[in-house]
Amino acid sequence: MIRAFVFLLAAVSAALPVRSQPSLRIEEYRDAVVAYSYRLKISDQTVQTAWQEALGRKKAFLPRLDASGDFSVNFRDRWATGPSGLEWLHPYSFALQPEVIQTVYGGGGVRNAFRQAQTAYEMSALDRRFTLLDVVYAADYAYWNLAAAQELHKATLQYVEIIRELKRVIAIRFEDGYIARTDLLMIESRLSEAEYQAVNTEKGYRVALHNFNLLMGAPADREVKLANDILTGVLVPPRVEPARILDRRPDYRAALLRVGYETYGMKLAAAPYNPRLSLGVSGVWRNTSPNFRGATELDGLAFLRLSVPIFAWGERRHAVAARRAAVRSSEYAALETKDRIVQEVRDAWTGIEESTVQVSASLRSLDIARQNLDLSTFSYNEGQLTILDVLSAQLSWIQLYTNAVTANFNQKVSIAQYRRAAGEPFP
Repeated sequence: MIRAFVFLLAAVSAALPVRSQPSLRIEEYRDAVVAYSYRLKISDQTVQTAWQEALGRKKAFLPRLDASGDFSVNFRDRWATGPSGLEWLHPYSFALQPEVIQTVYGGGGVRNAFRQAQTAYEMSALDRRFTLLDVVYAADYAYWNLAAAQELHKATLQYVEIIRELKRVIAIRFEDGYIARTDLLMIESRLSEAEYQAVNTEKGYRVALHNFNLLMGAPADREVKLANDILTGVLVPPRVEPARILDRRPDYRAALLRVGYETYGMKLAAAPYNPRLSLGVSGVWRNTSPNFRGATELDGLAFLRLSVPIFAWGERRHAVAARRAAVRSSEYAALETKDRIVQEVRDAWTGIEESTVQVSASLRSLDIARQNLDLSTFSYNEGQLTILDVLSAQLSWIQLYTNAVTANFNQKVSIAQYRRAAGEPFP
């Protein structure tokens, strides 16, 4: 009975329609890569570290509670003259001193240390956004690279099948004595070359598949079905002037913050050489001295403490000069970042314009090559063209097909580069 039920279940399962693998859209792939990216996870922890450090620096504005104590024991016991005559002297002594200190002015060290830590947190948040730009661009590149590799591999397999079909026709005509052996040798040579090319495109497809899967944490060899075809047109983003892009680029904003960060560092370097003022309350609990009866006493005091550095052999001047050089270096770095961004934006837009023209031209040429291949094959079968004409038409078709795929790939990658350069990771 159980065996019959198992057989029935297997038959019903086999009769059910097999669910095809869902197509993966580029938007879904971007989200998967962003969710898996370890670079972003590391950036998140860097932001969290900077935030906690800023909070720690902020606590320096609050009063501080410290405590110190000591305990000592003499190795030798002895008698001493006390209030009641000769008395036994206790061999131990102790003192416990807690104190609450409030820094009124620390030479600018507390304030500038907090502002520097706060700036470091803002820079880490901008670095995280810049990392997001890189991760999304890597996802777009991997997606279109796999789409292009799939299309090229499919085209080469189709190219091999076209040559094989022609070879069957030539073999029949050769056996019937209508053509010379040279035609058969030429088509065999072309078939061998096409099969070699198919192996290379399959290798490129496998490498692209591995990179595609690993970016989103999937098994490297898992087959995927892409919803976006490489030969399908995409919308070109509107052009934005580089001056408007600068405010949207996180690396440029971080470079500007770096100038402020180094400025706070310069002030922080001068802080130890400035006057410092603090006030506090202190208490002392200790035994009486000399310690005859083990009695203790409790005392307290309030204090105002002023520290004024007077002469340090020019250390302040050298420390400030070193940090001032770091400020100038950060200013030059910000200007260099600005020039680099302008170049990236213009280069990316130039790539979009050139690849768009190439896409239009390659698609027209591919359509002509496809018609020429059909007519040449038909004419050869009718005895109106030679085998060289057909082989030339086949070679032209596969070359123009490759050009069309390459042009579409370049256009889509250029659009991804432009979005990255414009500081907009998602369209």
